[in-house]
Amino acid sequence: MTFNLQYVTGRNGTPKAVQVPIKEWERLMKDYAHAKQMSKLKNDLREAITEIENIKKGKKKPVLLKDFLNEL
Repeated sequence: MTFNLQYVTGRNGTPKAVQVPIKEWERLMKDYAHAKQMSKLKNDLREAITEIENIKKGKKKPVLLKDFLNEL
């Protein structure tokens, strides 16, 4: 993925900002939203696996499917 970036610099030449063409910015935001969604899904799955392990160890009471669905 190649970007056509423009850099905004201060008087001493220090980079202060980056300008990204809108099409590339929209693609970045779409990719970011997807990555964020995937990260949440992975975290939710980790929590579910931990919960299952705790149920198997007797540390947590299992929930019936009908009760789970009623929570939604």
